[in-house]
Amino acid sequence: MRLGILNDLHIALNGEFSHGVDTCQNTLDVLAAMKTERLDRIYLLGDICLQDPSIETYEWLMPHLHEVGVPFCIVPGNHDSVSLIKAAAGVDATFDEYQRDILDDHTILCLDSSKSQLNNAQLEWLHQQLNAGSGPVVLFIHHPPTTLAVPYMDARHSLSGREDLMRICLKSGRRMMVFCGHYHVDKVVIEDNVTIFSTPSCYCQIASHTDEFLVDHYRIGYRIIELSHRSLTTEVRYLTGNKVLQMS
Repeated sequence: MRLGILNDLHIALNGEFSHGVDTCQNTLDVLAAMKTERLDRIYLLGDICLQDPSIETYEWLMPHLHEVGVPFCIVPGNHDSVSLIKAAAGVDATFDEYQRDILDDHTILCLDSSKSQLNNAQLEWLHQQLNAGSGPVVLFIHHPPTTLAVPYMDARHSLSGREDLMRICLKSGRRMMVFCGHYHVDKVVIEDNVTIFSTPSCYCQIASHTDEFLVDHYRIGYRIIELSHRSLTTEVRYLTGNKVLQMS
């Protein structure tokens, strides 16, 4: 089973170039590259919209997602609206709060962190799912379940209540691979049985060495995951990105 991950598109319509980036073309370039990857499924890990959720943005994206030709699941981010995604994409493309699947002996779990926190029902559901088996688990979520040594994001934009989420993951003892976005970095963090893979943004990447917001670079990326029975491999692909304006 071959999966594709993309996140943090922050699409700006109507000729708007945020930070001088053509986010529409970035999105088209990533989807065109993913179309060549012989994928079985795509997971879009949130922040489709630039700032506030917009039905126009979701309606622009959907036909381009469908052109890749494989099923996709949207895991919403804090710049998204689940109701607007469903209005544009249909109920099969997203979910309410949580979702479970089995792919090649891996338990696949998805959690909706679009409110920048998880509620008690979500945490209890995760606890039950992790206690229900013993094999490897893949968790897709927009926010990472712990800090990632990215000072700006850790201090200002991390998941509220992340300690409770991480505690449940660690206590389960199951081998977990957590795939997230939100931080706009390519990073791997390992804590006991939990490995966290942060996938770079399709917009721009954030510097990891400063407490203030600073763009590190404008290359864009997506992730490929290979699942085979109880084996998982993953790698990030980078594209140049479309920086069209010089910002002062």
